[in-house]
Amino acid sequence: MRSILKSASAALSVCILLTQSGCATVKVHPEFNDRHATMQRIAVLPPDTQVYEVTFNAGNKPLPELTEIARKHTSGALTKTLETKGYDVVALSVEQKDLDNDPALKEAIFNIQTLYKQATEDIAKNKKPSFTYDLGSSANYFAERDKVNALIITRQVGNRLSDGSIAADVASTTASIVTAALLGVSAGGGMRSKYTLLTEIAVVDADLGDILWYHLGQTNENFTKAEDPKPIEKIIETIMGAFPASKVRPPAKDQKSESKPATTKDTAAGSGQNFAAKKPSAAAVR
Repeated sequence: MRSILKSASAALSVCILLTQSGCATVKVHPEFNDRHATMQRIAVLPPDTQVYEVTFNAGNKPLPELTEIARKHTSGALTKTLETKGYDVVALSVEQKDLDNDPALKEAIFNIQTLYKQATEDIAKNKKPSFTYDLGSSANYFAERDKVNALIITRQVGNRLSDGSIAADVASTTASIVTAALLGVSAGGGMRSKYTLLTEIAVVDADLGDILWYHLGQTNENFTKAEDPKPIEKIIETIMGAFPASKVRPPAKDQKSESKPATTKDTAAGSGQNFAAKKPSAAAVR
């Protein structure tokens, strides 16, 4: 599946631009600690990843090959990180043939797509005083089918600047061109890194549909090499570092000392850097 939540990338763009105002923090549901206590089996949905080349004159161009590289490395990194924390991981493969053969799966994905888009827009605006956002009952499809307690939803937007963009004489002019090309608005600020990958991760209660945990971060390392997953592994480890280990089956090193419980108080995260993501076309599930 090319993109589970493609239409929600505009909301991710807003969130990225608001990192300084609190979007780039760990967010947890008020009941996270109680529900996490029984969380053991987690399904990782295929990441919604889009990578673009940003050019000085021609705007931005989708890079399908680099998108697939980033998606593959991200799936592997999520599985590795969660397993290290003691969880049983189900890496889901949702292809078009699966959607065609299972109307219930197609409906579940569509409903999650729609409600997650709305939720992330509200999260970016800090719309609720308490972090209580839900995706309805569709997540329960995976709870029943795959016997999981939680779902991992991941979105990513990556940029690779062309040599022409990097060679621009004035950094602020380059940043304005990049931002205008991707968002359709004028903005300045020191975006000069050749590579930028913003990653957003949400943990959803598969039984009740609530978003229990939410975090994002970015890397400016070269994440585009098929033979080198380390840049993406590092950012996934950084983002998920705040997610506690399994209480049901703690990792061996944590057996004697339990992890500190998460709190609803936001904690600082990421580098605080901003970058713009493309507004894609209407929602689509390949």
